[in-house]
Amino acid sequence: MIDPGLVLGAPIVTSSSVWSADDVILYQLALGAGARPDDQREVRYVHEDQLVVLPTFAAVPASTASTLAIRGPGLDLDLRRVLHVGQELDVHLPVPPVAEATNRARVESVENRGRDARIVVAVETTLADGRLLATNRFHLLARGEGGFGVPDVGRTDREADAMDGPPDLTVVTTTMPQQAAWFRLCSDRTPVHVDPAAATAAGLPRPTLQGLCTWGVIGKMLIDRCLDGDVPAVRRYRARFTGMVFPGETLESHIRTDGRTIAAEVTVQDRGAPAMSVVLGV
Repeated sequence: MIDPGLVLGAPIVTSSSVWSADDVILYQLALGAGARPDDQREVRYVHEDQLVVLPTFAAVPASTASTLAIRGPGLDLDLRRVLHVGQELDVHLPVPPVAEATNRARVESVENRGRDARIVVAVETTLADGRLLATNRFHLLARGEGGFGVPDVGRTDREADAMDGPPDLTVVTTTMPQQAAWFRLCSDRTPVHVDPAAATAAGLPRPTLQGLCTWGVIGKMLIDRCLDGDVPAVRRYRARFTGMVFPGETLESHIRTDGRTIAAEVTVQDRGAPAMSVVLGV
């Protein structure tokens, strides 16, 4: 049973991170970068001499601290039953290709959602010189962990905002069959993403693509297609994960923009199923 008093009163969890240009290139390759070697914008993602770092890379060092935080006091969770249902990123500085950083994580909120519990973990990543690089919020759903005495407050999701009207642009993006295996080398190594037996044990038909991988793939596409590759322009990027994506599936993004905000509803073209709702702000 979750104890909200212990959870919200727990001390901040810290972790250290070090990354190099090779780590960044591996991450961006795992998102599909470099597929068009005749495009100079693509070369920037995979060539160390001119390397540009996608802002979503900031979620990689933050992930370890987030996992430590949900293992803290008052949270006796079966992590196999915890779903990653949303992600928020606030970008304070461009991500450097080589850096040392400290991540500070805390459980920011815990709420009943019927029989389940909604947990938000906030992680601040600070560079070695003291500058705040990014703030990530991991939105998690702990299945079967609700009913701990705090009233069900209803949906208070902040990670994606609706934008009305017909789409201004529709973009099709095909994921790679081996993409989850690539991505686990730089972030989420949960077995359900590569091991069919683990996926079956978790009630899944087959291994799924990591939410942060799909989030990164769509973020890169929006930067390339809607911002002409202007990576430093991104100030925030938020998502609500609305369905599973399997490696190798094709994503269809219906995009709306008002000049400063880009919103997209992403579906799995192969199955006509929802995948995620995202909002990127400049």
